[in-house]
Amino acid sequence: MPAWAVSGAKVAEMTTDEFDLVIKTDLYGPFFCCREFTRRRQAAGGGGKVINITSVHEAIPSPGSAAYGAARAGC
Repeated sequence: MPAWAVSGAKVAEMTTDEFDLVIKTDLYGPFFCCREFTRRRQAAGGGGKVINITSVHEAIPSPGSAAYGAARAGC
């Protein structure tokens, strides 16, 4: 797990900005990449498949990484 994903903050102490940073990186990132891939493949007349692989942290939570676990579970 990347060091920036582990704020160490308890959920009650985590700011919305801290949560948003992780969600926007780890959940929006794969969406934007898949969308761009799909657009480019369609424009080129091709097909294809995208397989996103996440980590185990949606099922095995780590203390201080609630946002990361939530983002991984969303993928």
